[in-house]
Amino acid sequence: MRFAIIDDEQPFLEQITKTIKSLINEPVSIDCYIKALDFYAKTQETEYDAYFIDIDMPIVNGFELSQKLLEQNSDIPIIYVTGRDELVIQAFRYKALGFVRKQNMESELRYALSTLFKEFENNYGFINVTEVKYTGGREHRIPVKTIKYIQTDGHNTIIQLSNSKTVTVRKPLSFYYKNELFKNFILIDSGTLVNLKLITYIDNKVVFKDGKSFAVSKRRYKSVYEAWLKSRRRLLI
Repeated sequence: MRFAIIDDEQPFLEQITKTIKSLINEPVSIDCYIKALDFYAKTQETEYDAYFIDIDMPIVNGFELSQKLLEQNSDIPIIYVTGRDELVIQAFRYKALGFVRKQNMESELRYALSTLFKEFENNYGFINVTEVKYTGGREHRIPVKTIKYIQTDGHNTIIQLSNSKTVTVRKPLSFYYKNELFKNFILIDSGTLVNLKLITYIDNKVVFKDGKSFAVSKRRYKSVYEAWLKSRRRLLI
């Protein structure tokens, strides 16, 4: 799980990072940004599970930054952070999942994180998988939205995550594309299942934000392209 925190005050970035890690039991990676535009540039190559955005920032404020994210069809949950009570109501115009006032940080952050994890459970779902023995045999609980693609590899199946990690399992590809949790995924050939929400564009091949691409079989191209367009329209609504 990976979060981005954007705030122009370095001491607060350190404080909220420490508090988040103390409040959740799951491993989490947190990237901090002082400048909104530095963060925005990074979103072109990095996938996050949630954004914590300070509203009152110079040059580009939190609302303007959120608008930029919405314009690039981002559906990543946003939790606003502010020290000004009068800005809280405005936050919900930008599809905010929640807000945290700096003066009440620990109690409101606890509630915001609870809401965030409920959002993950309700809208994205998780799968429990066990690695093959030769890669360690470990058990993993993976948020479906963080899966970039799933691909057949001989007798095994490789699950590629958006954080560049891979998990090799025994369950066949059919187990995943028949699962209701994978409604935002589509087969681009007989051995590759991709997450439509992580596709940047399609032109005889699907292309991810990091430049990784796969050719789409001629037989499936039309259905893949139409499904991708439909997925993008849902994000814009």
